[in-house]
Amino acid sequence: MYVDEPRQFFDRIRSTRELASHCQGKVELSFHGYNDDSRELYEINEVRRYVPILVSVLPELFFFIYTGEDSHSLKILALCLTEVNILSKLPKTHCQIHVNFSTDKIAEFLETHFLGLNEMTEWLSMPLEENKRISYEVANALGLEMQPNDT
Repeated sequence: MYVDEPRQFFDRIRSTRELASHCQGKVELSFHGYNDDSRELYEINEVRRYVPILVSVLPELFFFIYTGEDSHSLKILALCLTEVNILSKLPKTHCQIHVNFSTDKIAEFLETHFLGLNEMTEWLSMPLEENKRISYEVANALGLEMQPNDT
């Protein structure tokens, strides 16, 4: 599967410390060619096969991924890594889907990619508080709703 372009993009934004710092939290991933498919991306076998390969070559993903309001990349990636059972689904225009999923693979995704985040913040000599801020933003983007004073 083709992951050279995303890897090369991440290599470019890592080319200098200044560029890497500037791009922190600004990358949104998307999958084109599925707009006419009524299924969610995590329901499409082709996407589900691609995502584990993609995330395996992007260890610094958590550093660069956009986690702001209306971010969807991390949720899609995480759901593509695990078994998902759709419990209920409103029409696509409402974007409300209730799912049940296994957390084992998502925990593995978090563990491996927090290591990549740590590597990036160490390379950039960022304070621990910045690492924590990014970590909480990643957790919140995944729906874990953590606050800085959570343990």
